[in-house]
Amino acid sequence: LHRTIVERLSAAGHTIDDCDLYAEDFDPRLTRTERLGYHDQRSPADAVAGYVERLQNAEALVLSFPVWNYGYPAILKGFFDRVFLPGVS
Repeated sequence: LHRTIVERLSAAGHTIDDCDLYAEDFDPRLTRTERLGYHDQRSPADAVAGYVERLQNAEALVLSFPVWNYGYPAILKGFFDRVFLPGVS
């Protein structure tokens, strides 16, 4: 399904930023420091700054993931927690 999505969007002329959290070895764990500063202004030095930038540059999002126990995988939950921050998403 993932490959088909990328191929069809590319064929339609869209620019794709294919973010594969597993392939990129994304760490889904919200650190204590991140949790304590969750509502604070973020800096370019943050561990997830690159993901925040990619999210902010996106015109649209297509999420493709397996369903685990009627929900999304833990790595995606961690991505939402760490990247979809106040003032970002």
